[in-house]
Amino acid sequence: MKKITIKSNVLKPYNEKPVRLFKANPLDINLASMQEKIAKRCEREVCDYGDFAPLTEQYTISPSYRDIVFADTVKLICRNADENNNSKKQRLLELVVNNPSNTIETHCIIKQGTKEEILETLNDTGLFLDIKNDVLNICNEYKNL
Repeated sequence: MKKITIKSNVLKPYNEKPVRLFKANPLDINLASMQEKIAKRCEREVCDYGDFAPLTEQYTISPSYRDIVFADTVKLICRNADENNNSKKQRLLELVVNNPSNTIETHCIIKQGTKEEILETLNDTGLFLDIKNDVLNICNEYKNL
């Protein structure tokens, strides 16, 4: 499993002051942590066939950061696919974002497939940027309501 690392990148040339290239924000750090945690949990707790209890990793956005990210909670959920699906191997990975007043909950399906396909998606480093873009787009929609 690839570890996703988001941290401040500091460049320090010889005999000079460090130059900060970028500063990681709380959203980046927590989304990366959520992705890593749910990937580890899926590897351990999701069976290849049959039912299992849904796995949830949640990040509650602090009120001081809500002017940038207009949401209350962001969740990654891995669960069984719909009951109408005849295949007992199908799993669903979804992103859930709640608005600050918790009156609107937006669900985005990231991937539907077998356990191996879900793990492959979770271990992809490009997924982090997709999740971050989805969260920010949903938050912009919440602001416009």
